[in-house]
Amino acid sequence: MQVVLRFMMGMLLIGQPLGYADTDREKERLTLLAEQLSQVMATAQRIQQEEAEEQYPRLEYAALLDDLARVRQGIRDYVNRVMDTTRQLEPVGGHYLGSANDDREDQ
Repeated sequence: MQVVLRFMMGMLLIGQPLGYADTDREKERLTLLAEQLSQVMATAQRIQQEEAEEQYPRLEYAALLDDLARVRQGIRDYVNRVMDTTRQLEPVGGHYLGSANDDREDQ
């Protein structure tokens, strides 16, 4: 899971400038990155469905998927020049351990 978190942090750093994707090369790379995020999200959704039957979820997949979607949308907005510098940017949550896990760790 730390790999996903590192990936997300790297993605956030890409989205930080208030400028736009100025070159075709940058647009291509960021578009590819957004597509790869979609693939990561699809994998996380499959795992979430498979783990739904477990008594104690190991990860808050909904929170992870929300954060990944937020990062992906930020990249898409940047590439498509939709970025509104007046909008309030929402930080990613970064907390993916479920309450059931918290209870088990205390025991």
